[in-house]
This record gives sequence, C-alpha cells and structure tokens, in this order.
Amino acid sequence: MEAIPFEIPYRNPLKRHLRLLVDEYGGHHNEHRPHRSLGQRCPDGAGVPEPPAADGPSRVIRRDRLGGLIHKYAQVAYG
Repeated sequence: MEAIPFEIPYRNPLKRHLRLLVDEYGGHHNEHRPHRSLGQRCPDGAGVPEPPAADGPSRVIRRDRLGGLIHKYAQVAYG
C-alpha cells in the first residue's frame, strides 16, 4: 500500500486522513477479506487452519468500518 504518492503540499490534515483510510483498507484487505485464490482465506492468515464451526446457538454480528463502506462480520456464541 506504499505505492500511493502523498505529495499534497500544505494539507497535512487531509494527508493524515488519507493515510488512515488507506491503512484501514489495507488492514481489511490483508487481515479479513477472503481471497478466492487462497481458498477463501485472507493473505495474513493463509497458513492458519479455519476455525471450527459453532456447535451450539450462535449469531452473526457486523461491525462497520470506514463509516460503513466496509463491513466486518464475526460469528459469536450466545446462550
């Protein structure tokens, strides 16, 4: 993600905001987003086995990232 040039003179708040957006999306892309070529695993967890499926009652929660542009889902147990 370092290939994006940030040569924006006199706009430090904008530069900081753009860096936060790029870092957040890069984290999502490498740590969470499934990739078809990796068997629906993320690049950072390609060698990690898939977690076991929930045996008991569970539900899916959604966390919005980047103001709702990206959604992160997780399965949680309840009971």
